[in-house]
Amino acid sequence: MLVDGQRLNPGERLLKHYGDLAPRIAGQLAMHFERGRNWVRTVEFLMTAAANARNMYANSEAEEHYTHAIEVSDRLAEGARAEAQFRIYEKRAAVYLATSRFDLSIADGREMIQRARTAGSAELECAALYTLGNTLFWARRLDEMQSTLEDVFRVSAANEAGRLRALALMAQGHLASGDLSAAEDKLRTLIQCFSSLDKKTLLDILDVRARLSFFRSKYEDAEQMFRKQIELAFELSDAFEPREGELFPRPHAGESGPSV
Repeated sequence: MLVDGQRLNPGERLLKHYGDLAPRIAGQLAMHFERGRNWVRTVEFLMTAAANARNMYANSEAEEHYTHAIEVSDRLAEGARAEAQFRIYEKRAAVYLATSRFDLSIADGREMIQRARTAGSAELECAALYTLGNTLFWARRLDEMQSTLEDVFRVSAANEAGRLRALALMAQGHLASGDLSAAEDKLRTLIQCFSSLDKKTLLDILDVRARLSFFRSKYEDAEQMFRKQIELAFELSDAFEPREGELFPRPHAGESGPSV
């Protein structure tokens, strides 16, 4: 097929034919663009195919697409490779986290950090550190989580949103380890910066406030905060809030938990 005197390969022909509906056949488009050695388009549609799979909760299929995208991305131009791979590892880390494969998610978080440093982006490195810290939280590797998140403050002093989000996750880590005083200290700092909080950070703060109230037997306050948390979680379509569907917190294995 010729367009403006140029022959289109099958991928381009399909893309032109389907127009706005092209994401529906992202897997086929990725295959054709790979055969045509158009690596940028291949990665683009592998990512779309993976997103389609995640929307259907087909995590194994999504993982395969992301893994293939990482392989193809090695062929991208050097200037674009690091950031493209950062995004792919970020998405695959989320799949691993959603399926409780924490070691694999942690490994991808570390790959994100390396790609961010290669790209020379403090903003990306901040995001990577948070992603890694969040997975360490779910893996209950709390000391490593706190150390990782402290690096956020070193990397991105000018990134207020990133710093506050890390602070909220650190407060949750303190709660999980039973250090209520440290959790309260961070919560006070966060409340002082209320006007700068995004909704995801606010979600984490509601979690901390609810659990602190619960630990102190202020059950009505705790219930009110948990309900606000659930409402905001639905608004954000955040499947990990409230924590693993738990309305009330439980101590980690081998821990007695904080006293009420």
